[in-house]
Formats: sequence, structure tokens, C-alpha cells
Amino acid sequence: MKSKELGLLINALNNKDSGFYLVEAPDNTTLDDLMLKIKVAVGQGGKRTTVIDFLKKTSAQSISEFVRCVVEESQGSQVFFV
Repeated sequence: MKSKELGLLINALNNKDSGFYLVEAPDNTTLDDLMLKIKVAVGQGGKRTTVIDFLKKTSAQSISEFVRCVVEESQGSQVFFV
């Protein structure tokens, strides 16, 4: 993601009240770097973020049940990244 695109994304996140966003990256290192930059920038705007990582879902849980549990455990987060 280019610096300008990242800036536009962060600006959009800071201007929205809340939401769920899908994030894709070519590798885990890029994803970790991207999420850190977004979390810091959005956090400076007073919003809490949570990453919903489907690799942590147990086989016994449905996807909706897993997402519901993460959202409930993340009280106060306004922005969720999937």
C-alpha cells in the first residue's frame, strides 16, 4: 500500500464512527506493519481497533459465533479489521 493510499484510508477511518474492514496483504510482515500504522494513527484519533483473526477460530465455532465473541470481548472498539 502506498503512503498516499494509507493516508486516505486512515483519514476515512477517522471520519467514520465505526465499521468492519477487510484487510489483505501479500505476507504477514506487510500485514503486521500495515496494522501497526493504522492502529497508531486511528488511536491518536481516540478510536480503539480490534483485529478479527480467523486463524484463532476453533473448529467448533461458526464464523458468526466467532465474530460475535470477539466483538463482545472487545467492548469499546469502534473499528474492526478482518
